[in-house]
Amino acid sequence: MADEGRGLKPPQVLLVKCHSSGLYNDSLPISHDGQPVLVELAHMLIDENGRSGNINSNIVKSEGRVTQAEASRVHGLTNWEISQVGAKQARIVGLLTDLLRTLPYKHMKVVSYTAFDAKVIGAALARLGDQMSPKKDFSNLWLARPLTEFIDLQDPWARLECKLVDPEGGYRRPSLIEAERHILGRDRTQGPWRDLPMALVDVLCLRDLYLKFAKDGVLHEEAA
Repeated sequence: MADEGRGLKPPQVLLVKCHSSGLYNDSLPISHDGQPVLVELAHMLIDENGRSGNINSNIVKSEGRVTQAEASRVHGLTNWEISQVGAKQARIVGLLTDLLRTLPYKHMKVVSYTAFDAKVIGAALARLGDQMSPKKDFSNLWLARPLTEFIDLQDPWARLECKLVDPEGGYRRPSLIEAERHILGRDRTQGPWRDLPMALVDVLCLRDLYLKFAKDGVLHEEAA
């Protein structure tokens, strides 16, 4: 068994899911104080078969930053929990950048559910550079990384697969939990999923959605 190993191949895909203190503001610079900060971050590297050698999920220590009430209702973490349970953001973001170095630089796929995740991570990296002495410009370290393909699964693929009717016409975009229920046929409030960190459950859901869409050959079909 030791000689055979686990059958891992070089990782090709980085799956990311984050929760934040609020909504991202496209009208502000990426490192602006008005941009939301990370509250929880999960990421996972997989090879072409979906096998993973690295998966991580952490609550991010607030260090005095306050999470908006609406955001707290979404991710379920209180300001007290974030301040007491979280790990320092620099360490968590540093771990993510370490994982980026394990991916083949010739082509990397970053998979999230919406563009929101990549933007909030980009803001965290930009702030990290601003806090260094001397300051470093990390504003393009992530979102403008060469030979990187950012893939958002919600629209059109999850939208077309779920077929949830929009009262204004067509199909509306499903939440990740709705996609998990309709496409994967599982309920995260039941069984082993119930007591796991939310971001970890999210990133495992992303993995299974991505693998299903890839198997079905729909990831590069034109949006309807």
